[in-house]
Amino acid sequence: LMGPDFPIVVTHDYHGNVPEQLVRDATALIIYKTCPHIDQPERGLQAAELLVRTVRGEVQPVCAVVKPNLLFNIMFHNTSAGPMQPLMEAAIALEAEPGILAASIAAGYQYADVPAMGPTIVVVSDGDAELAQRAADRLGQLMWARRDELMPTAPNSATAVRQAMQSTQTPVALFELGDNVGGGSAGDATIILQELIAQKADGWVVTIYDPEAVQQCMAAGIGAQVALRVGGKLDDQHGPTLNIAGRVRTLHDGTYEETERRHGGGRYFNQGPTAVVEVNRSAAGKGGLLVLNSRRITPFSIHQITCVGIQPHQQRILVAKGAVAPRAAYEPVSARIIEVDTAGATAINRPAQEYQLARPDLYEWGGGDA
Repeated sequence: LMGPDFPIVVTHDYHGNVPEQLVRDATALIIYKTCPHIDQPERGLQAAELLVRTVRGEVQPVCAVVKPNLLFNIMFHNTSAGPMQPLMEAAIALEAEPGILAASIAAGYQYADVPAMGPTIVVVSDGDAELAQRAADRLGQLMWARRDELMPTAPNSATAVRQAMQSTQTPVALFELGDNVGGGSAGDATIILQELIAQKADGWVVTIYDPEAVQQCMAAGIGAQVALRVGGKLDDQHGPTLNIAGRVRTLHDGTYEETERRHGGGRYFNQGPTAVVEVNRSAAGKGGLLVLNSRRITPFSIHQITCVGIQPHQQRILVAKGAVAPRAAYEPVSARIIEVDTAGATAINRPAQEYQLARPDLYEWGGGDA
């Protein structure tokens, strides 16, 4: 245990539901400024430098916290576009003002039913509590002014697949919002896959967690024709289990390395034994490629599919199970990204009635106060 006089500087995830008590218990709190998260090294250095200056007696950090009465849907967590971009730019500019040591925004995490669910603004000043509070209030007012931009809308799977098929610029990335693996979803949703097959789309790539199907492919071997029951096995939220017939194209151990800075900063990944199955592949570019893995893994690296011999630029449609985090991996290889409103554990419009602990009067749920 450490007493109140022991300095503690905290770095916090951008998606955190930050309780006010946590801010009060810390000497200072600093939150990632990017989503996808590519600035952890900088935030760690910022926190370390602030801690050193505090220990030396050069500064006296004082925190102020504001929690706007918002849910702040995950669709808007991107810090390089949309309503969060100007808010984060304002926080960064605030850090250049005299007396301000740090200014942070946490967007929150809507899938956790906790009292602190929602965005948080934390400003750290050098010994001036009123300055910190005024600055935090200012950021809170800027966020509240954008509240009407925070009502999520996205095409359903049928519309999104049709848009992708009609696109003259490819590949098009479809982000499956309801099966956001990084958000805690199943990873085995079949909703977009089912639509791709129904609309007879060509040149698609879909990754699904299904260790049982992988083992069938392993037993059959490369080149074998297989009849599989794929996906939709964990629960009834993510689409039905599909009957898939195809040819085993690739078998792989599922390990890969990411050398670029991507969401979360990970370098080494392991999706477990992995199989690629050609579906309706009557000729090159026809049908699609179904990547089956044995471990649920977030699509933070494009090497999740390149490690099994799939070249993104040769495809028309790439499906990633995520919301914002996959952008760092998929923007460099995609002509367009479409966020798709699908059912699932991480669906973007889960109703207020499902929550018991979160504030019931959030603006998106009909509340009206800042």
